[in-house]
Amino acid sequence: MAADPRVADPRVADPRIAVDAWFGRGPAGQASDPRGLPQRGVPQRPGPQGSPPRAIETRRLAIEAPRAEPLGHTDPLSRTDPLRTAVPTGDAGHPNPGAGGAIGIVDPLRLIDPRRSAVLREAGLRAAAGPPPQADRQRPLGENTRSVRLPVPAPPSQQPLAMPIYRTAAFGFGSSAEYAAVLNGAAPGFSYSRIDNPTVEAFCAAVAALEGFNLTYQAASQAFASGMAAVSTIFWAFARAGAHVVAPTAIYGGSYSFLRNVASRFGVSTDFVDMTDVARVKAALRSGTAIVYAETLANPTVAVTDLAEIARLAHEARALLVVDSTLAPPVICRPLEHGADLVLHSATKYFGGHSDVTGGVVTGHPELIKRIRDIRIDTGGSLGPDDAYLLRRGLETLPLRVRRQCATAQLLAASLVRHPAVRNVYYPGLSQHAGHGLARRQFDAGPEGTRFGAILTVAPHGGEEAGMVFADRLRLAQVATSLGGTHTKVSHVGSTAHRQMDSAALAAAGIDPGSVRFSVGLEDGEDLLADALAALDSLSRR
Repeated sequence: MAADPRVADPRVADPRIAVDAWFGRGPAGQASDPRGLPQRGVPQRPGPQGSPPRAIETRRLAIEAPRAEPLGHTDPLSRTDPLRTAVPTGDAGHPNPGAGGAIGIVDPLRLIDPRRSAVLREAGLRAAAGPPPQADRQRPLGENTRSVRLPVPAPPSQQPLAMPIYRTAAFGFGSSAEYAAVLNGAAPGFSYSRIDNPTVEAFCAAVAALEGFNLTYQAASQAFASGMAAVSTIFWAFARAGAHVVAPTAIYGGSYSFLRNVASRFGVSTDFVDMTDVARVKAALRSGTAIVYAETLANPTVAVTDLAEIARLAHEARALLVVDSTLAPPVICRPLEHGADLVLHSATKYFGGHSDVTGGVVTGHPELIKRIRDIRIDTGGSLGPDDAYLLRRGLETLPLRVRRQCATAQLLAASLVRHPAVRNVYYPGLSQHAGHGLARRQFDAGPEGTRFGAILTVAPHGGEEAGMVFADRLRLAQVATSLGGTHTKVSHVGSTAHRQMDSAALAAAGIDPGSVRFSVGLEDGEDLLADALAALDSLSRR
C-alpha cells in the first residue's frame, strides 16, 4: 500500500495524523464521522482506486459538507432556530416587532431551517454562492474539536409544556448572507441576545396578550432588566432636550429621582401635579409637553388615576400618556383599554410574583414599541433568558395570586382603619377613599368583587417614629424591599421606597411621615390581621 503523502511530504505533513481508515490503518471496516461518532448501520465503501489527495486542505474542508445525521442528532453548526415569522424592516436596520403579531412569535418551539426559509427565498438570498466543497474522504477530528462540536439533540416531536430557556448569547447561521440579513432586519431570526432572545420574546408575547386583550390593534411588548430600565428607556425614546413632562406628585421614588435628577440633566423639565385633579393636569399642559406620566394606583397612597380623562387631555395636547401600572397588573386594570399609549410594569413585582427575579416590560402600539426596542438595543438594558423564563412562568398564576392578595388586603384595610392607634388607612377598597367610586368603574371584578389591589398603607398616630416602630413589631409581615411577592412585606415609606423625596415633596404627595406600606402576600388573612393588631396594640401602650 502506498505511503500517505500527507505524512511523507513535509509541506503538508501533520504529526497528529496517526490513523486513517482511507489508507487502511484505522479500525477495519469503520468509517469516521467528523464529530467523532461512529456511523452505525452505514455500509462501508472501499477506498477509491488511484492516488490519494495531494494536500491536507481538501480533507479539512470535508467537515463542512452536508452529511446524513447519525443517531438522530443534528450538526450544531448546520442549523439555527429563528423561532419567528417575517418581520418587516424598520428604521436603523431593526425589524419591526409589531407587524404580524406580538414581537413576531408564532410558536416558540417551532424550528425553522433558515436555508430553506421562504423569507430567505423571497429576499433572493442564498446559503452560499455554490455547493459547499465536497470531499470523498474524511479524517478524524482532534479531541478539542470533538469536545467543542458535541452533537445537539433534535427538537422533540412532543411539545414541552414549559417554555424552554434559550440560554445563549450568540446564534449561528447557515451563511454570511443569512447573518447579514438577520442582523439588518431583512429576514427573521436571532443574532445576539442583547438584541433579541427567543425566551425573552416569549415573555413579551405573553404580556402583550394579557395587556391587549380588548384592543382594536395587536399590542407588542419589550422587556428590560428592571422596571427602572423600562422607565428610563421610554423617556430616552420620546423626550428630547427641551421636552416637558407632566408627572404625579404621588409617584414611585425611583421614577421621581430619574425625572428630577437624571432627565433634567438632558434638558427635560417636569412639573409634578396631583394627577387626581384633572383641572391641575390640564393647567400644567403646554405646547412642549411630550409625555404625561401617570400611575394607575399611586405608590404608596394608592390614589386612583382617571385614565380615560387624563388620556383625553394628553392627546389634546399632542402628548403621549404613559402609565405605570405596576400596582394594578392586567387582572386588575389594562390602561391601554382606557386610552393610554404605553403601559409599563416593574415585572419584578406581580408578574414574577415570588421575589426571585427582576425585570421590566413596556406594552403598546407596535410603532411605539419599535422605537423603544431601538433604544433598548443601543443602551443595553435587555432582559436575560433565565429571568424571562421566571417572569413568564409567573404570569400563569397571576390571577390566582392577585385575587387572593386583593381579598386579604380588603380584610386588613377594613379592620385596621377602626383601630384607635391608626390615623389613616389608604386603600381604594374603603368607601371613604377618594378614588373608591372611580376604582369600581375602572378596575376588573371577579366572583369575589372588585379587585382594588393588594397594596394598603397604614399611617399610625405619632409620625415617623411610630411608623418605624409599628413596622418593626410585626412578626409575620416582613420588613423587606419590593412588593408583589408571596410573602407579606412592609416598609416605612419615607425612609425607604421614597427616600429620594424631601419632606416638602412627601407632603405634596400626601404621604404621611409615619406611613407604612403593606404589600399583601398569600398568607392567611386572619393571621396577618392578628399580627398587625398586636403591633398596633403595643403602640397604644407606649
